[in-house]
Amino acid sequence: DEHNKKGVGGKITLCTGQECLSVVPTTTDQGETVTLVTAKDVQSSKDTTVKEYTANLVVGADGMNSKVRTCLANASPTTWSTTCLKSTKFLPKKYTSPASYLRIKVLQLPPQFQIPNTSDKPPFTTFSEDIYALRSAFTGPRSFLSLGLLPMKDNTAVRPTNIITRPDHEVWKIHDGPSMREYFQRAFPRFNFQDKENGGMISNEEWERFAKAEGTRFPPCQYSPGLAVWDKSGSTGVALVGDSIHAFSPDIGQGVNAGLMDVV
Repeated sequence: DEHNKKGVGGKITLCTGQECLSVVPTTTDQGETVTLVTAKDVQSSKDTTVKEYTANLVVGADGMNSKVRTCLANASPTTWSTTCLKSTKFLPKKYTSPASYLRIKVLQLPPQFQIPNTSDKPPFTTFSEDIYALRSAFTGPRSFLSLGLLPMKDNTAVRPTNIITRPDHEVWKIHDGPSMREYFQRAFPRFNFQDKENGGMISNEEWERFAKAEGTRFPPCQYSPGLAVWDKSGSTGVALVGDSIHAFSPDIGQGVNAGLMDVV
């Protein structure tokens, strides 16, 4: 909005909550060559209207499963300039890293929760801008847990806690709140993970939500050899950025760095 209000350098239209169906060059009634994007709403099942957008430059920033990239991969050889990379170059190449396919879901801990200390020392009160990694009493490959907390600005907000495990971990076989709470109590005996009536730090509702959550999986590393296309006149085209051209699992540590390099 700030850019568009200045009225300099063209207008930017941000499309969110929509899935790209096609992206092709076209000619307007005024004889201008532009890129035509057709898309549908994916946030509302009631809205089945196909929307159309035109632009001189389309930037595909729709993630590792990019529909914009898929449209380019499926394009006929004559759709874009033959000086561009072939459409098959937009089929991502995938590589496995040690973190690929690990499973993750998030448990919400209360703000400024306390970490119990030994009997002769007071508990330690957590602070939102600090990083914590809390290890379980379980040590087996399918039972070991670690509560990972990344820093955040608001010290009064709940603390999202990452639970990252191998795909066959025991925690994924638990689907109800009471059983999940009991499992975590045995895994972290120094914490009070009992129900709220017994002073537990996490509500029964949160245990139930966490138990039923499917979470997600870390992807393989992947990249698209094709980065952009343009029409025969060179006046319009499509460029991919971010995860749509390169996606990394967290152990590689290059996701944000690569995204910043895209726009430098």
